[in-house]
Amino acid sequence: MSDAEPRKKDDGHRLTQALTVACVLLSALVVLLAVQNRALHTELTEALTHVVPDAPRLSPGDLVDPITVFDDTGATLGLDWSANSRAVVLVFSSTCPACQETLPIWDDLATRIEDRGNVRVIGLQLDRPDPSTGEAAAEPAGVWSFPVYGILRADNEGFLDLVPVIPGTFVIDARGAVREAHYGVPDEAALDAVIAALQPGAR
Repeated sequence: MSDAEPRKKDDGHRLTQALTVACVLLSALVVLLAVQNRALHTELTEALTHVVPDAPRLSPGDLVDPITVFDDTGATLGLDWSANSRAVVLVFSSTCPACQETLPIWDDLATRIEDRGNVRVIGLQLDRPDPSTGEAAAEPAGVWSFPVYGILRADNEGFLDLVPVIPGTFVIDARGAVREAHYGVPDEAALDAVIAALQPGAR
């Protein structure tokens, strides 16, 4: 047996050990990154949904003027609250992580209340591009179970100033009075309050 053969076996053993150590370290790094990612997601969600107590914001009892929006064709519309007994208004942005988490919840909410007579669900996307400028929405029409409109910032500054945190979930009655107002990702208690506010005779 030559001197080269034991050396080759020894080199192969060392390579195997090095690869094993590298795999263990890589696995530990993946676990660490997953833990940090979860912690960062929680921290970011809390930061995005935190409402500064002193910030002016829509609250139950406030009156909301008609809102000027545009649809998928670029046509301008005025949302007149008197057209329905109640409106569930959902305010969001496509770049907000908490909003992306909330959209499926809202979609389910819209399905749950679709048979409640003269009640409508309206999505207001703050960063929805106006088709009249040649820009198209990120998703095709009909993706959601409720209509989503763009909002004309210049015509709705008063309303937008009172929605300092998104996502926002609001119930507005035929007089334009806010019945329910929730900021951040709605939990079951918030959804129950929204549904309760849509009951006939609810104040």
